Amino acid sequence: MTKKDNNIPTWAIILIVIIVIIIVVVFVISLGTVNAGNVAKIPKEFKDTKEEAKRQHDRLKGLVEKQVNLRTKLEKRFRRIYFSIRVGFVIIWFALLTGLFFLGLIKNLGDALNYSEALILLLITFNFLTFGTITKLETFIELLKLRVENWVYGKYVNINEKIELNKSELEKLTEAIS
Repeated sequence: MTKKDNNIPTWAIILIVIIVIIIVVVFVISLGTVNAGNVAKIPKEFKDTKEEAKRQHDRLKGLVEKQVNLRTKLEKRFRRIYFSIRVGFVIIWFALLTGLFFLGLIKNLGDALNYSEALILLLITFNFLTFGTITKLETFIELLKLRVENWVYGKYVNINEKIELNKSELEKLTEAIS
């Protein structure tokens, strides 16, 4: 019986030695902070099966749709509230002018305009006495608007951020599925 000659070529031995030296140099330069375990790990996105990703995609799609519907419902409610407040102010103004008409103080359109201007000046005066400046009225109105929004939104104050976050996650899942 003859033995086969299994000689490894010298270039292969030199290549293996160079690779080992490079690995040792990289490890020494990084002061041992290179963790080969992290390199070999498969990302979590690839561990999930396609069915799990599709189920999560469908669930997230339904959630985003529900949140968008809720946001539109809340925006409609805001528009109705603000419109009713404006209509209320017009009704108060009209009732005041009608009351002045029945008292005989308004006889023509010029009298109605004069009393409307007097009412506006009276409101500006009360605002100035209450807040100190005219610009404070804008701040007061913004605070009232904020209170109404908090009353209407309640626990849905940050719904817009949630919708955007869920949409971005939905896009990632769509890319992972395809």
